[in-house]
Amino acid sequence: MPSYNPDIFIETWGRRGRFGLVPLPNNRIYWFACLNAKSPNSQIRSYTTRDLLERFEGYHEPIPQLLAQTPDHPLLQHDIYDLPPIRRFAFGRIALLGDAAHAMTPNMGQGAGQAIEDAVILANHLKHNSAITTALQGYERERVGRTGRITRMSNRIGMAAQLQGRVSAALRDALFPAIPARVLEKQLEDLYEVRLGE
Repeated sequence: MPSYNPDIFIETWGRRGRFGLVPLPNNRIYWFACLNAKSPNSQIRSYTTRDLLERFEGYHEPIPQLLAQTPDHPLLQHDIYDLPPIRRFAFGRIALLGDAAHAMTPNMGQGAGQAIEDAVILANHLKHNSAITTALQGYERERVGRTGRITRMSNRIGMAAQLQGRVSAALRDALFPAIPARVLEKQLEDLYEVRLGE
């Protein structure tokens, strides 16, 4: 792998886990590690940086250096669950939006973005419909399909990133670079081209 550029976010996928590096201002860095585990898992909950150093042994630089320089006390552990999309957001005069409607894994960084889209589209339906139940039904029709697709895509990316089997990880590592750029661009177009109403 080429030398690490501290100005670029990177995420490394390997059979022992996923490791991300996010540059921050003032020569600081935010890092995260994703490990497959059953929940609850007291062993992982009590992990130290030494445990993570052993887990990510052999990963490229600067992952070992960052772990070696990280004290144990700021380590946080949070479980991530793949939740299937729900089919209804509106219930009479009550509507769900954001995580209440479509809790997403962080693999695409779309949780907050989709919540903002929800708010804008819900406000637009309320603006153009005097009957609240009609407005909420319109909001639901507009949002269920899109958020469901994004939730499923995020779940699939997470599953691919967390593959641990020798054969399945090798296939992933061989196939992902072979995906035509146009296919990836098309997925991004679908993600970022959204009608937000008037």
